[in-house]
Amino acid sequence: MKKYLVFLLLLLLIFDSATVFSATVTCEVEEVSGARIVLNNCDERAKGFEKGNIVKVKLNEKKGRK
Repeated sequence: MKKYLVFLLLLLLIFDSATVFSATVTCEVEEVSGARIVLNNCDERAKGFEKGNIVKVKLNEKKGRK
């Protein structure tokens, strides 16, 4: 019974984290206007996003810039 429970928990963690990784996309900021950010040159994974989606944005600065 313990092995079955451990297997289920492991499976749940794998499927739960898979959605986070699939939602990662890399873009360049084209314009910032108040609370609005316009993105450009996004990679192929951006095709899954639609107008009205809520996303979390993390800033990755270019190497060599401070």
